[in-house]
Amino acid sequence: MKTLFASVLVAAGLGAGFVRADTFTVTNANDSGDNSNAGMGTLRWAIIKANSITPGPNLINFRILPGGVQVIQVVLSQLPTITQTVVIDGTTQPGYAGTPLIEITGVSAPAGTDGLVIAASGSAIYGLAINGFQSTIGYLASGVKVVGSAGLTIRSNYLGLSASGSFVGGQYVGLNLVNTWGSEIGGPGFGGNVISGNRCYGVLIEGTSSSNNVVEGNLIGTDINGAFALGNGEGIVIYLGNSNRIGGPVSGSANVISGNPTNGITIFTGCGNLVQGNYIGTDKTGTRGVANGEGIEIADGGSNQIVGNIISGNVTCGVLLDDEIVPPFFSIYGTPLGTPLIITNLISGNLIGVGNSGAALGNGLHGIAMGIYSARNVAASNTIAWNGQDGVFLSGMGDFIGGANHIHNNVHNGVTVVTNSVGPGPGLFESIRSNSIYMNGVLGIDLGNDGRTPNDPCDNDVGANWLQNFPVLTGASHNADGVTIQGTFDSDIDAGYALDFFWNVQCSQIYSCSTCLNQYFIGSITLTPIPCMDTPFNVFFPVQVPECPGSYNFITATATSPLGDTSEFSDCCQVTEVLPTRVSLTAQFSGGNIIVSFPDCTGCVLQSSPTISPPSWITVSLPYNCDGGECSVTVRTPQQQGAAMFFRLSCP
Repeated sequence: MKTLFASVLVAAGLGAGFVRADTFTVTNANDSGDNSNAGMGTLRWAIIKANSITPGPNLINFRILPGGVQVIQVVLSQLPTITQTVVIDGTTQPGYAGTPLIEITGVSAPAGTDGLVIAASGSAIYGLAINGFQSTIGYLASGVKVVGSAGLTIRSNYLGLSASGSFVGGQYVGLNLVNTWGSEIGGPGFGGNVISGNRCYGVLIEGTSSSNNVVEGNLIGTDINGAFALGNGEGIVIYLGNSNRIGGPVSGSANVISGNPTNGITIFTGCGNLVQGNYIGTDKTGTRGVANGEGIEIADGGSNQIVGNIISGNVTCGVLLDDEIVPPFFSIYGTPLGTPLIITNLISGNLIGVGNSGAALGNGLHGIAMGIYSARNVAASNTIAWNGQDGVFLSGMGDFIGGANHIHNNVHNGVTVVTNSVGPGPGLFESIRSNSIYMNGVLGIDLGNDGRTPNDPCDNDVGANWLQNFPVLTGASHNADGVTIQGTFDSDIDAGYALDFFWNVQCSQIYSCSTCLNQYFIGSITLTPIPCMDTPFNVFFPVQVPECPGSYNFITATATSPLGDTSEFSDCCQVTEVLPTRVSLTAQFSGGNIIVSFPDCTGCVLQSSPTISPPSWITVSLPYNCDGGECSVTVRTPQQQGAAMFFRLSCP
């Protein structure tokens, strides 16, 4: 049996360089003797024996009879620190079928006692429930604490809950990795841990040497089914750690990080960490909210990435970039020394306020909030919708909100930029480019959070984004070649300003385009205005009205200064000479029939003709199958060999 176990370790890459592996079997649930002379067959005895055999790795397995759940109460003192590589495998307990049968509890242990303390690289923990270890003033006890080690594997455990998955309470930290690197917590599609019911942190990764750890496939803050809250104080906290990964790109790597009353994830003075593909604030299906307080907070850190997550259903913000400490010797854009560094983080491809299948889950406050000390952070290609205040709230410097974000149906503004000499400014150089911003409660973009801001001559006022003037549109026309837009622009310096233009479905009568029903980015130009004059422009874009003819009858625009200050949206300008636009149809043969697909345009009907010159159009009266803005009709092919059939979409 020892030889077989050794070969398994070699195959898994855990046993390089070892000579032999010994197995020690826990046969009773007692905690007797002490760390010098523990009772035979106890867990304490097995750890002492495994520590005494080098070089390992060794195995601790369980055969406590009769089978079923066995509770090991630690009552004497701290279990021995694991100093030699070992695999503690609770799945060996007879009857194991996917949920822990070995429970290690510290409810009767001395205060300040951890559950398992590991100081041996390459060790592994499988199939245990660990709970109830009590803290003291100045020391947070953990269910599992790993110190100065590498390459650990921790899978299929309940950390903070009982073996039945019920709440125990008292334990402050589920898993604490201290200066630990290259470890795997959970796994894609199998072996995930349930880490819930801990008073402070589910997972705490701390120390400048804590890097390249992977946390994936776990339930952190929920019950064992990923459906309801059994929260930790915070789900995951990375403190000083760099280049760790939470979740991942492959199927099964998503964590469910929900039900934690403060933050789902906090990155605190950490750089280069990746949060990818997780459910943060929802159940494991991503369709129902299981709220954290905040979804994700980056508090002092740079070059972290938040990519492809569902961040919805949280009590406050979906993503918050804000400070909690003042590190020394840093200055951003002339801010005082000691300013926290929240810089060059990326928020991309997330659903923020939106669940799977488009569920409107929202977050209670803003979708994304970038606070006073944020700088040069980027939010791109996200869907940010149904949030209780703004889609995006900005009060930092030099952040970029662009690259096809869809920002819609938020209760207040799509994007708000604020500044104040006392706080919460600065709110300058905040760029909002190339997005689709629509159907928000007040304005698409609001500088100053005070409603519509009119242009002023020479643009010499002060405020959020320097209250950048917007373009004034004087005309727009559309034909078969594209769209032509005329207007003027007044600003204070002769440098290149970026003017962005958008199609819109509808224009509000009160706040111009504040509540347009859609916005579709057309394109940009760079204009160098004559200072303090209405500089004219006449620009042509070879683009057609998107999707359906006659739907997008208004144009709006924004201006962005050379330093990055984006204006509010301009007044909208109605498009004239809107000509009928050919709509793209596709037809393909299937089983002797033709399937014709086309956009679902209001009032449009599909017509067919056996000839094109001259045509003889008749309406196709077969049922349409419409879903998600696209329709299709299955048409029987003509009986004649080689006969043709032509189709068109006739619109009012």
